Amino acid sequence: MKKILIVFTVILIAFLFTSCATMQYEVIKKYDKFNGLTTQSMNHNFMESDKFIGGRYAFDIARFSDKEHLPVYILYIDYIGSDWVFISKGESLVMLLDGKKLIFTGDGSFENRHVYSGTVHEIASYNITKDDLFDIVNAKKIDVRVYGDDYNADLYFSNENKKRINDFYLKYIIND
Repeated sequence: MKKILIVFTVILIAFLFTSCATMQYEVIKKYDKFNGLTTQSMNHNFMESDKFIGGRYAFDIARFSDKEHLPVYILYIDYIGSDWVFISKGESLVMLLDGKKLIFTGDGSFENRHVYSGTVHEIASYNITKDDLFDIVNAKKIDVRVYGDDYNADLYFSNENKKRINDFYLKYIIND
């Protein structure tokens, strides 16, 4: 299953590069008939910031499932901007959900750093549980910090971000 997730992460990244021109939020649904893997993923759910941070950060969720295994959920932080962040390895994503801290550990963006049409693009992925997603969906105030080797970005969820996460959760995750 891990090999399948790696392959689909690469496919998702390739799709993100081809859709960078529009930068509009969407949910992508795919089924691979050769391995039976179904994927639903959020794309371009850009968060807000009160200060200039050199780019835009998207908080995207992907759900991978097949008939033999329980679904797997991956959280992606997708940065698009003018300068490198070098999203750190380790505890590089921290969320405050109504003041309660939720920490995510990942490999950083080392494997997923690219320049596309003169724009820097980094993606960091994190495993996330259904319980964590439930907590995010039910939080009233959501603040996010992304740790980079060069600087940190403090962001927050707008009402639109909350609605998108809630809709995705209700449509694809709640019944897992």
